[in-house]
Amino acid sequence: MGGATLGWPNTLSPHDSGLAIEGVWPSLFFGSERVGEMRRKIETLDWARAASDQWRAEAETILPAPPQLPIEPIGWRHDFYSPATAEHLVFDPRTPDRYVDPWDGAVYGPESASSHVKERARRKAWTLFAHERTYRLMHALGTLYALTGDERYARWVVDGVRGAVEMFRRSDFRELYPRKALYFQPLYDAQILLLLATAYDLTRRSAAYTGADHEAIRSDVFESAVPYQVAFLDSRAPQNMFAYVDAALAVAGDVFARADWRSAAYDHPRAGLSALLEYALRRDSRGRYDGFWVEGTQFYHLYSVCPLVALVDRLRPDGGPADARDRLAALLAAPARMADDRLRLPAFGDLGAPRVLSLRAYRHLYEYAAGQLDAERFRPALTACYAGGIPRTSLAALAYGLDEAGTPAHTANRTRSAAPLAQRVWRSDTFRTMGISFLRGVDRDMGERYQFWLRAAAHGEGHDHPDKLSIGLHAAGEVILTDLGTAGYGLAEHTDYCRSTFSHNTLLVDEQPQARVKTAALRTGRDWAAGTVLDAYPGVRLERRVRLVPPHVVIEDVFEAEGEQANHRYAAVFHIYGPLSVHAVEAGSDLAPLPADGVWSWFTNRRGGLSDGADSAVVADWRIRDGLWCRLTAECDAPLEWTAGQTPGNPVPDRRGTLVLRTRGTPGARRRPGPLHRQAF
Repeated sequence: MGGATLGWPNTLSPHDSGLAIEGVWPSLFFGSERVGEMRRKIETLDWARAASDQWRAEAETILPAPPQLPIEPIGWRHDFYSPATAEHLVFDPRTPDRYVDPWDGAVYGPESASSHVKERARRKAWTLFAHERTYRLMHALGTLYALTGDERYARWVVDGVRGAVEMFRRSDFRELYPRKALYFQPLYDAQILLLLATAYDLTRRSAAYTGADHEAIRSDVFESAVPYQVAFLDSRAPQNMFAYVDAALAVAGDVFARADWRSAAYDHPRAGLSALLEYALRRDSRGRYDGFWVEGTQFYHLYSVCPLVALVDRLRPDGGPADARDRLAALLAAPARMADDRLRLPAFGDLGAPRVLSLRAYRHLYEYAAGQLDAERFRPALTACYAGGIPRTSLAALAYGLDEAGTPAHTANRTRSAAPLAQRVWRSDTFRTMGISFLRGVDRDMGERYQFWLRAAAHGEGHDHPDKLSIGLHAAGEVILTDLGTAGYGLAEHTDYCRSTFSHNTLLVDEQPQARVKTAALRTGRDWAAGTVLDAYPGVRLERRVRLVPPHVVIEDVFEAEGEQANHRYAAVFHIYGPLSVHAVEAGSDLAPLPADGVWSWFTNRRGGLSDGADSAVVADWRIRDGLWCRLTAECDAPLEWTAGQTPGNPVPDRRGTLVLRTRGTPGARRRPGPLHRQAF
């Protein structure tokens, strides 16, 4: 985020942050309409003036070099990951052929590529990042021009606009990709067009532009690109993509006075803002929505909100859904409701590394939420995001934020884990339409906060995973059980593993992945939740009941099937960070061996045994860190097979100790409450 000094442009990597003036990815998109507010803050508020001074100082390091816009084919951002660790690579703009893995320090470049195909793919991905960084800088320098009138900033932006015109004239690049996208896919085109439109809007009055420049950006960039964007709205695609395309059409429509572009953004019957908000926020039987994005993924939820801010902010009084601002507020509230006491977020669905996905990385969104939607509702989240001395220097803070964000109250007298959320009530919460229950409690002896979650609902759209009845636990300041999210999709085998049912802390039948669940139910209380799934496996009813009593979690799992359908192998899987030891007899089992191929090939160093069930518990211990252990005690109403081993994390070397517990179903029997009668953490 802005304020860091690592010298790296911002990308999907949590290790990849640059100067404040480089902005943030994913971005918020504002133009000249916010300049008056920014100027007011600079003139009246010390922190805003200091931020502006920092931007101007940083700009001096940018101005001497021309905008970096290599005229080359663009690639897929998901090809920019380490093949060894699955970490997102980082790079220095000055050395476009050397990419660093922040996990192990390995350097990738032409000499390290195992094939020219991989080398070209990484180079094309780098080209995308270089363009995105340059357009973010153009937006920031355009903002400085609008605030100061200094033509040096405008001249740099105009040079970038001319580079963009040259790039958009390369119709041959459009022939390389589906839907004739210049930047690999319409989603990326939309983000580039948003940054270009706002940068141009902020500088269009500069004398640095010639008449030919004004005509070229209108005709060669926007009038040539927008038809492909409009056509994309008629396609089938994830909702996050439609959000960006809608925003690009709305902003470009405003900047270039094209009512037809605006109309497509807001009124397209299936993909315009009204339709998007109606579909992407599921409603319960009473017509209420809980605020979690329909794709069922934490990253794409936050990613989608960024363009929705631009769309809702530009709504006119007589257009769009009447409750658009309320729905946007619900979308912004959802991640804050899911954050643990360190502001870490569960990595549901695709993308995001589970130990680093954090609300703080999206504090620009909470600048908007507190400043433009509801100060009382969102100030605590914004304040928490800045706890620990994080500087308030983002462009969004001045464009949208409150005059004073506040500071956490009474943190000196709080426990270490509670300090970032000192203003937040620590209580359980449920997202009923998307079927996620968060149980929260405090270990009174140690003063540590616990957050435990259970998922039980119909499968989401797009980027959701087949993981219903999965669980997660953050406790004692640590991430203990968690979903993995995914790394880049270019790492196909690792992505398949992260998306698999097996990689989640959930239930399996016959070692097969769950189907896309359509029928599920979730019941909750203050310290308990119960989820039921009817169609994850044909003819099998799954139920998981959980209760949080810090420092213990009690889990009961029920498998039910009728007649011959009951003759299945039922399993529960636990992936917990840290070395694993199992206190049970190591012996053979009469169950079919666990698979060793496909996603199961990631399960290594296996050892196992068999208990008698209720009379002989399986006890497993994980060493989370010095002084912190997690113990699981498992009992079953039938013989219980255990297999312990190791599985990768995200990134790969962040390994987890994995325990698979299996039992056999028999016709006429009801596995209750097995296979796991009680587990205590």
